[in-house]
Amino acid sequence: MGTETFTAFDSSGSAWKLKGRILRHLSNDPVTDADKTAIRQTLGITSQGGLGDLLAANNLDDVASKDTAKLNLEIGNIGTGAQDIPLCGFLGDLAFQNSDGPSVSNLNANGTTTLTNDNDRALAVETTNKNTMTVNVIGASPNYIFDVRDDGTSKFRIDGNGNVVIGSIPTSATGLASGTIWSDSGTLKIVS
Repeated sequence: MGTETFTAFDSSGSAWKLKGRILRHLSNDPVTDADKTAIRQTLGITSQGGLGDLLAANNLDDVASKDTAKLNLEIGNIGTGAQDIPLCGFLGDLAFQNSDGPSVSNLNANGTTTLTNDNDRALAVETTNKNTMTVNVIGASPNYIFDVRDDGTSKFRIDGNGNVVIGSIPTSATGLASGTIWSDSGTLKIVS
């Protein structure tokens, strides 16, 4: 009969490599819970309260430095730096901005863009020494390329030919603020 190499644990849990022949199995001397605990400690295995002797749970909450643990595991940070990992590899730096006031250099929308808020203005366009806004309709405009409405009623609009249409022009200057346009029997005037 040949010899075999096997690992044995003494009563303190220390592991030993042995070579030899097993002559007899001690069926009347089973491994105790204390023996199992010592073996688990030697192997670095955490008991799971009866769920299985070889189940190990470690969420790294016991490490001295989580940053060092991440470094050891080669787990990068989420971000836009040279060594960071962008989310899904497709998101730009807008994904890391606060939604209360994101900042973008160019905003393109394919479809309808609706801006709403409960404050005084839903949209404010501001620039320094530049053109503030361009409205460009590609192809023929079916109705109006610019339409300012109040509760669905058109107040001011520009059609595809550049014609300006003003809804509900006052017919008297009485009570109007300076700079207001009004119609005097079909002649447009401006309140001074």
